[in-house]
Amino acid sequence: MLVVILVWGIIGYKVYKVKYPSNESFHIENSTTAFIPEEIIEAKQFTIKLNYRDPFLGNLEEKKQKNKSKYILNKSITFPKIYYKGMLSSKGKVSKTIFFVMINGKELFLSAGEQEEGVKLLKGSHKEIKVSFKNIKKTIPIQQ
Repeated sequence: MLVVILVWGIIGYKVYKVKYPSNESFHIENSTTAFIPEEIIEAKQFTIKLNYRDPFLGNLEEKKQKNKSKYILNKSITFPKIYYKGMLSSKGKVSKTIFFVMINGKELFLSAGEQEEGVKLLKGSHKEIKVSFKNIKKTIPIQQ
């Protein structure tokens, strides 16, 4: 019972202080202290290695690095006129794909890895082929 009266007394006192505030004025002194900044200490550099085990699959995932090579044409080398006309692939026991390519007006049948007139056919699909000429790589889209 004594605790209840004490709690209600504290609540009543706080309500009284809010309703009838005292007229005491606070005196704030202006201090003229100089601001001295602290020395900045450079933080150590670190990297986070995220090569931990996958909790769902249970294996480590290795990052697959894509070989991004930029295809830059050198102005001193003139690339021959190459047109990609289409492809023919067999679906037998031995799958072989032949690409119909026109190089400098000459129609040729090339497979991946073959070279003709200095132009090597690297790989191809039904949409485009990738060729290299004097170590310069170029992608040629199909032309109807």
